[in-house]
Amino acid sequence: MPYRIILITLLLVASSSIYAQVKIEDFDPGTIVLSNGDTLSVQIRDDRDEKMSRQVQVWDPQNNAPKRYQPKDLKFFTVNKVNYYSLKNDEGRGVFMEAKIEGEATLYGYTYREEKGKKDIVTDFYIKKKGGGLIKVPTQNGKFKTDMALYFSDFPQLSEKIANKQYSYSDMEAVTEEYNEWVKLGKPKRDERFAAEKPGPKLVNNKPQEDKGARVGIDIPIFATYNFISYPSILNQLYTTRTIGFGFDVGLGARFRLVRGLTLRAGINIRDKGMKISTDNLPIQVTDQNGNLYPDALKVREQGRMYYPGIYLNLGQEWSHWHVGGGFNLSFYSFYRGKYSLESANYPQLNETVDKSKGSFIVHDLNNSDGRDKNFNTQFDIHFSVGGRFKVGDFVILKPTLTYAIPMIPLYNSGQTVQGAFSTNELNVSGYQLKIGLITDIGFK
Repeated sequence: MPYRIILITLLLVASSSIYAQVKIEDFDPGTIVLSNGDTLSVQIRDDRDEKMSRQVQVWDPQNNAPKRYQPKDLKFFTVNKVNYYSLKNDEGRGVFMEAKIEGEATLYGYTYREEKGKKDIVTDFYIKKKGGGLIKVPTQNGKFKTDMALYFSDFPQLSEKIANKQYSYSDMEAVTEEYNEWVKLGKPKRDERFAAEKPGPKLVNNKPQEDKGARVGIDIPIFATYNFISYPSILNQLYTTRTIGFGFDVGLGARFRLVRGLTLRAGINIRDKGMKISTDNLPIQVTDQNGNLYPDALKVREQGRMYYPGIYLNLGQEWSHWHVGGGFNLSFYSFYRGKYSLESANYPQLNETVDKSKGSFIVHDLNNSDGRDKNFNTQFDIHFSVGGRFKVGDFVILKPTLTYAIPMIPLYNSGQTVQGAFSTNELNVSGYQLKIGLITDIGFK
């Protein structure tokens, strides 16, 4: 038991240390413009959007540590081809805003965590025309229609689309792109390229966007499994163990996004592993009523499944359309359901068939008949996974996944030993698993 705790602790410590230490490797090349107008080439930490709106971390080579700049300290900074400007929000507070689209009209995004209610992370749009002031884009449908139709009244076709509800708040990037395209074409009075039935030549933002998803979600993994049995071939001299190939692994848990695509999945699950055992000449000793021992041989046919309720944990990296990861499954209990038949060579009274056995004849009754051990060991498996990622609507992400699980603890101990060069080794049987299935991720904005 102690070594299981050590393994779990090491995995959790490793996952937390990924983002606990700040190093130069966490910073990317960028540029800042100080409030006095000086431009510096620096290393910038590309952090979460809600953090970047409040401050930016710049690596200070003299102190070998990050230095924080607030909106009052900078006019502008850029990192990973994303531009941020020091501006004031509708409350008059200085913040950094990401330039979503730049041109004749520039659309900014200001991301922050709400102070009241659910304290969700939200992004407000602000827009500014050249020579004009910065205004906040209304989120309410009615106010958006009236305010934005008036704001873009110099472009009648776009203003009509907004007034007719063809565009809403969520389409602000397309609105801004269409306006900028119209200005580039010389502001034509009526142009069929911008008619409602023929959208403009560039109505969406083609800049690659990272699909960050919701910070927290419900994790529902459902897998079909194929089990593999591994054991020393010398054990075949006593009996043969094979796999009952197919099984299942289902669970329910939570998913947490740590930093930019790095996710932690954890929850409870139940899974199974199956096996068949057969032998035509299993040596035993029979005791008669006088206490005398006589040799005999049994023909045994047994098959059953082991069920393991437990917990799972996975640390992985997610991108827009695929994901990879690794972690562990740890069971805290096991129970067995199976059937077996016995046929004695010399003593018919020993013949028996059990259809709904809760204990294995060969694993438990034969080797540990005094009941001192359980049928099978609890399991600790290390697993590695890879798969796709497809967004369905605003809240659901489907992840078809392939996983390979490697056991760290034997499925069961045979009770048979062999003498090695320096020690006596027990012959153990292990169960590997290949899993294919679907992880459903239901996020909360």
